[in-house]
Amino acid sequence: MESRQNKKPKHKEVEFEIHILWFRLKIKYSITR
Repeated sequence: MESRQNKKPKHKEVEFEIHILWFRLKIKYSITR
């Protein structure tokens, strides 16, 4: 049970990081174009 509770926040953190990465990629693409 502890392992499952620990996994939930980690997944959210990863999702947040992906969102930031995607945002930066979009900005970079916009500037290059």
